[in-house]
This record gives sequence, structure tokens and C-alpha cells, in this order.
Amino acid sequence: MGDLSIADVSQVGLGNSQEIKQKGAADFADVVKDAITEVNRLEKAADASIVDLIEGRATIGQIMVALQDADMGLVLAVRSEVIQSYREIMNMQF
Repeated sequence: MGDLSIADVSQVGLGNSQEIKQKGAADFADVVKDAITEVNRLEKAADASIVDLIEGRATIGQIMVALQDADMGLVLAVRSEVIQSYREIMNMQF
């Protein structure tokens, strides 16, 4: 493994750290907003499928799948964004 020292401290771009934090927060907020919108759509679909079950137009299996999709939607969207952010941080060179 090579030498990890920095010859000139000015090489470290900390001057824009506030801008980076704001941009990252905005990007993450957009992702969470999109995820919530998608989960809301999935929950509405699950509600509609329950009505379909009551009216005899759907099976219990279809209802279970719709409910499971709604439950997992937000978890998967946020998990994906966290993993992507982690990878970006790991690829940063200081």
C-alpha cells in the first residue's frame, strides 16, 4: 500500500463542504419523496385489490402480493439510495 500523505493541505477541497452537504441532502430528499410517492401508489393498489377480493374479482394470493409490495416499497427504495451513497463515499479521494 502506498503513502497516503497529502503534500499540500489546500488540495483537500473542504471549502465547498457546505454546498456538497446541501446538494446531497436535496438529492436524498428527492429520493425519499419519490419513494414515498411510489409506496403511496402501491398502497392504493393494495387497497383496490382488497376491494376486488371483497367483490370476488381477486384471489387471496393476489391480495397478499399487493400488500407485500406496498410493505417493501419504501424499504427497498431507501436501501438502494443508502448503498449508492455509501459507494460514492468509498470512491471519494481525499
